Amino acid sequence: MKKQPTPIYPPLNLTTMKPPMNVQVIRDNDSLVLLKDFFSRKKEYGLDTETNVVRDLNARYVRTIQVGDKDEQYIIDLLPFAQCAVVSLNLTPGELIKEAQRDPNLRQQLYGGIIDTLRPTLESREWLKVGHNLQFEYEMLKLRFGLRPWHLWDTMLAEKVLLCGLVPPKAEGYFAMDDVMAKYCKVSIDKKLQTSFDDFSLELTPDQIIYAALDTRFPFAIRIGQTNALTAARLMPTAQIEFDAIPAFGDMRVNGFFCNPKKWMKKYEENVLELKHVIHQLDEVFIPIVGQLGDAPYTLKDIDNLEEVWRQSPKPERGAAYRAYLSARGELTRYNKIIEDCQGAAQLNYASNVQLRDAMLKIGIKISDTNDKTLEKFKHTVGAKKYVAIIDLIQKYRALSKSVTSYGENFLEQFVSKISGRIHSNINQIGAGTGRTSSDNPNIQNIPYDEDYRSCFEARPGYKVVTVDVAGCELRIISDMSGEPVWIEAFNKKWDVHSLGAEFVYSDKWATAAEPGCCFCDGRKLKCECKGHSKIRKPIKNLNFGVIYGLSEMGYARDTGKTHDEARNDLRRYKLWVPVLWKYLDSLSDNATFLLESRTTLGRRRLFKRPLWESAKKHLIEKEKAKFKDRPPNEFEVNRQLAAMWSAIGREGRNAPVQGGNVDLMKLAMGCGFDSNGKPFLWHRLEPEFGALLENLVHDELVMEAPDATAKASQEATHDAIVRAGHEIYKKVDMDTDGGIANYWSK
Repeated sequence: MKKQPTPIYPPLNLTTMKPPMNVQVIRDNDSLVLLKDFFSRKKEYGLDTETNVVRDLNARYVRTIQVGDKDEQYIIDLLPFAQCAVVSLNLTPGELIKEAQRDPNLRQQLYGGIIDTLRPTLESREWLKVGHNLQFEYEMLKLRFGLRPWHLWDTMLAEKVLLCGLVPPKAEGYFAMDDVMAKYCKVSIDKKLQTSFDDFSLELTPDQIIYAALDTRFPFAIRIGQTNALTAARLMPTAQIEFDAIPAFGDMRVNGFFCNPKKWMKKYEENVLELKHVIHQLDEVFIPIVGQLGDAPYTLKDIDNLEEVWRQSPKPERGAAYRAYLSARGELTRYNKIIEDCQGAAQLNYASNVQLRDAMLKIGIKISDTNDKTLEKFKHTVGAKKYVAIIDLIQKYRALSKSVTSYGENFLEQFVSKISGRIHSNINQIGAGTGRTSSDNPNIQNIPYDEDYRSCFEARPGYKVVTVDVAGCELRIISDMSGEPVWIEAFNKKWDVHSLGAEFVYSDKWATAAEPGCCFCDGRKLKCECKGHSKIRKPIKNLNFGVIYGLSEMGYARDTGKTHDEARNDLRRYKLWVPVLWKYLDSLSDNATFLLESRTTLGRRRLFKRPLWESAKKHLIEKEKAKFKDRPPNEFEVNRQLAAMWSAIGREGRNAPVQGGNVDLMKLAMGCGFDSNGKPFLWHRLEPEFGALLENLVHDELVMEAPDATAKASQEATHDAIVRAGHEIYKKVDMDTDGGIANYWSK
């Protein structure tokens, strides 16, 4: 998305600020009394740090810590503390600042007074800390000073809560400090000094001091406007959950995840060999169709000869000779372009959708494109059975190519910290319009769900990797929201909801497929091991999850290999099984298209842009550039696109409250808040009580590393936090969890 144009506002004028700036620089332990006095008078303050700017989190160090509000601001300058230190190390004061942040003993010697002054307020519910992108401040203060700030208000997260769905969470021009200052305060601020703190040996300039102090004052001004906006939009509960989750997300970044390089490279090498084998199999199919590498239509000598013939031909024959020369040269150029990216022996780039489609058409596979949905749909068409093996090979090639490209030696080189030896992925707290998280550098949430990969993520000696995920999370949430009695009873009695559906929709088949000892048919209604039941249960599982995402009759037929008549009959029976759920899902779609928003039980909002005729036309042109290169879309085409955009809102409108409800549950459970009985959630317990380190969140799965002695207790505490968080939000259905304890990431 393009950066939002910055509104033209007057630059911030320090001389007219009311009250005026009132900055104190703390340069020694005696001056810390000023901070103590400030904290005794104020229960809310701005918090910020200035650091060097490098990519590796473990190579970042704090230069200044600042606190304050609109009336007074304090800059803790770490350089004078290092200059006055009596330490028998051959280091400059600038080097000593960094060394003290690596060595806990030296840190206490140099900065113990600062830590002791800040800890009582940073680690207390009594003081509210206000700032912009406070996860970064949390990471720096924990990593470098052992501090664990909580009870926070983050102006960046508040803005993302307000704009969820309307603006992509990473869109430029909306969420930086200068963006929100422009929006709420109508002034332009300059952030150019942000990267000026890299040289720790230099004294702070007056401009740097004012710059750092302003970052404790700005968030207070922004917060006034955001409080009004959040209250009007009924989003304060959502914002509070996000604020309380900040420390947990900071912990995941700081703690990182260890990846065993030998195991990782072994899997990579196996994939490379398997990919070569698949390419060889594809070559056997396509060489007879497109030709083999080396079978060039012409050689360079042929081209030279044709050119010579053309130039020496008499005038009446010269035109034909020239055209023959151009044609041969063009064919050779096309051939050379194709073979540049060929992976095997065929004259075909398997990664080129256009080349692959053309080659498949020659075989008899009649498709308009080669995307996965099209290939899957074709596999279930009449007469496609003889081509299924070829399509399976293409899909396998793509999966292996992605693995080899994304998860090879470069992955380790790029993302494993040279300092810690661990992967410190940035898990974006709000990464999607529903409030769901995302992950980058690397995408640790997208590691293939394959034990060969996940087993590479190991615990250190004396520790275990503990996983806890919510069992049937989205189905439990939609049960509670819809009030569907069939599902509510099933979940609360721990029955298998997929088997219940299979029994209803396929009653005759289900009864005859039971085997002796079936733990569903004996009255317990649990998931059984009967082979027949397993086969019957699978399409119902597809339906149970699919209907939340707007699964159509055609989509269900495609996914299960059923005919359209069979799919239609299944859906008719399914609607009779859960009529309340079906009616509720339709109402979610209707409300989303009418209100252009959807809400979770807690009130988290996902906004939708109103589709307009012009925006539909623009989207269509961008989506199909080749088709509309020489002509604009006609009215019918644009109207069809407009209808598709409205339909998409309906589909997303039924899913967003469920996906967002999952977000509410997990962030509440893992955060630093408290339940209605005053019992703390997971962040307060995991590390202080059990010595366990939170490492990853994959939607409804938490991954942590715990000492052998407390691994089980950590798992139980996480289960307890999720169940209690569920009770705070959902009143009809209990939450439950699955999980595992192993030497590596598993379930």
